[in-house]
Amino acid sequence: MTSKPDPPSSLFDPSICPHCLRNTKLPRQGNGQALPVSIPNAHIDFADFKNRVNAALKSEAEQDHHYQEVKVLLLNWEDNDIGLKPSGTGSYILDETRQLMEMFKNTYHYDAKYYLIPSNDPQQELAQILVDNVTDLTRKHRAGKKVLFIVYYNGHGVYNKGKLIWSARGTIDSQSPALSWYDLQTQLEKARFDVLLVLDCCNAAGAITSESKEGAMEVLAACGRESIALGPDVGSISGSPFTHSLTRHLHEQASDPDGLLTSKLYYLLQLDPILDNQSPNYFPFDHHRGPIVLRPLLSDAETAQISKRQQDTRAGPVAKVLISVSFYGDVLPDAQKFVELFNAQRLRNYPT
Repeated sequence: MTSKPDPPSSLFDPSICPHCLRNTKLPRQGNGQALPVSIPNAHIDFADFKNRVNAALKSEAEQDHHYQEVKVLLLNWEDNDIGLKPSGTGSYILDETRQLMEMFKNTYHYDAKYYLIPSNDPQQELAQILVDNVTDLTRKHRAGKKVLFIVYYNGHGVYNKGKLIWSARGTIDSQSPALSWYDLQTQLEKARFDVLLVLDCCNAAGAITSESKEGAMEVLAACGRESIALGPDVGSISGSPFTHSLTRHLHEQASDPDGLLTSKLYYLLQLDPILDNQSPNYFPFDHHRGPIVLRPLLSDAETAQISKRQQDTRAGPVAKVLISVSFYGDVLPDAQKFVELFNAQRLRNYPT
């Protein structure tokens, strides 16, 4: 980690135009929900755009976003060398990871566990930790429980031969314990339940590799692939700017009854001034069934009440969708013809 800005990357640009991102204020969520960032702003024909919107609307209407159990695994290296305190009595990075764990426990009521990756056999040790969690959540998922697994890592990341490597000291030689996250991530990609991967390391978007095969998997990365994440001592922040911003926004949004979409969290991070010199990345894998929504867990009684309300109002309020199309530059369509085109090709596939 260092203070070097994140260079542009054609593969991992934000899913909306950077100009629009800089010049658009994030609207209040209110009673609506922003759809996940799964519709690219690249040149696509209207039929493809319509199909993507319809699929997103269908998922939003049918998906139950209330998890019954959420496990969080927070990871640092035992041999960490980032953010060491002048007194030699600890690390700001380790402290902020523990603070994030406490926030997940006390504010969101998640089952959060903190684990220091050992220097001896780190690949095998972490693989076993992941297997234990995936096995437990798979069993609960098969029993009909809606579960989410969040994996958070704060440390060094090295991109080597197309693979993301986690390293205790930022190198992949005999001087630094390291493991191949590329190989371990496949366990999560095959999971049938929802998975959120949060990486605060250099080259973090190197985790965006292939498609999730079954469940919903989303990646929230501190920076792009082959990019540098900001380290400690940026401004008044003693730890990592990304984790500092992440913790603050999660805490502030916990009271929102609609929950916090990972895509909205990504926007909040993008707009945070302390991250001006790096570009967080967000990627929902292509086969995800619906957006991941973070909210404090409910009691069994509260869950039953919500389920009853949903059944009672199944044919209730009509959903309304606002689609905003922005044009940037000198190329503008004829307004009347554009309206006629949009009306003629309006979204018809979604059942009413």
